[in-house]
Amino acid sequence: MYYIKNIFKGEESNISKQPSKYMTVISLIALLPLIILLILNNIPQYIIIPLFTLEFLLIGITATCLIYPLLTFRQIIRKALLIIAFGIIFSLISLITTIYLLKTRIVNIALVISTMTIVLSALAVYRQDRAIRQAHGETLDIIQRSIYTIIILSIISIVGIFIPPFNKLPLWAGLCLPFVVFLPGYYVINSIIPQMDELTFLERAVCAIIISTTLTSIIGIIIMQVEGTLNTIHLTLAIIILTIIILIYYVSKIKKVDDDNRFYYKKANTALIIVTIIALFGVIISGVYVQDQIINQGNTTFEVNGINKTAGDNGYVNFTSDEEVKITLNLTNHQYENKNYTVQVQIINDTTNRTFAQENITIKDGESKIIPVDLTMSAGQKDIQFILYENNKPYIIRHLYANVTDNSVDETSTYTDETYTEE
Repeated sequence: MYYIKNIFKGEESNISKQPSKYMTVISLIALLPLIILLILNNIPQYIIIPLFTLEFLLIGITATCLIYPLLTFRQIIRKALLIIAFGIIFSLISLITTIYLLKTRIVNIALVISTMTIVLSALAVYRQDRAIRQAHGETLDIIQRSIYTIIILSIISIVGIFIPPFNKLPLWAGLCLPFVVFLPGYYVINSIIPQMDELTFLERAVCAIIISTTLTSIIGIIIMQVEGTLNTIHLTLAIIILTIIILIYYVSKIKKVDDDNRFYYKKANTALIIVTIIALFGVIISGVYVQDQIINQGNTTFEVNGINKTAGDNGYVNFTSDEEVKITLNLTNHQYENKNYTVQVQIINDTTNRTFAQENITIKDGESKIIPVDLTMSAGQKDIQFILYENNKPYIIRHLYANVTDNSVDETSTYTDETYTEE
């Protein structure tokens, strides 16, 4: 992270080997499975399992780095037993979390591991930076840390506002608040007056609020003139981009000021870090919640086809005795996971209630199954029920009310249905 041109001192850092550099890469890699698992609803097992394996290894490596912050990546990899042990421990923690908070699925377990990997990666980077600087007799630059934090907060805000499923909940109001009322104005005033003793923090904070709200109002007026209405999403994006531009200008200004004379306020940086952490957890939790709601709203379609007669005024369909009726039951699984079903055909009349046919089937997510049912009608009135069971409970019932005589009357048919859902 610091093996770059030192933008604050205008010289190359004297720290040559940085363990935090590979931890930054691990943090970015850990984001990919999280984004994939949240954005895609229907992920096959052959993709989920490799993603889970990747997160298993990443969280093991990250946890090991927390214990040994000064080891190189090669030295960390050699501690394979410790990596595997941490992977198992955090996998069990993820499993327990999904059991109590989410639906127990390998996707949710992988999501929890991804989230923990990102959090642990951030902690590992911070601990490594601190250990390295202590080893070299340096202190972490508060201004530098603040700039990194604002960049991270900007990325989190853009993800939470624009990228589904993170943007399904109205988080934009909370995510944009620091940018609308404080951050751009704060760095405008610090760019104009970067010296320590010119203004107090309270004076700078008041100026920051006034400048930020003024900039927001001006941008809002421009957007209204261009689009004809105030698009709050576009307003937020414009404010975030403007903040980054102001931040770049601020960096160019403080390079001209001596380190000891630059203004900084440690509590403001701490508050900014806390806001960023809250925003990160808020965006991740919203994505997991929305994804889980999508999964819970899944359904199964159950159609009865092949009845080519219509019901009479009494609701019954007329058939003739010994008439053969070829019916097909069409099931499609939209539950976002593989499901086990039981299909049952019952014939009910005034004297008997018997099961004509029953079949247990497993249908993969998104797939369909056609079940043929051949009926030979016998005389009398009856209620023929086509019942779909899920988890040993009636999920959907389709009714065919049949009146079987020696004469057929009609040419087309209908049937009624009931759908059962758990309270």
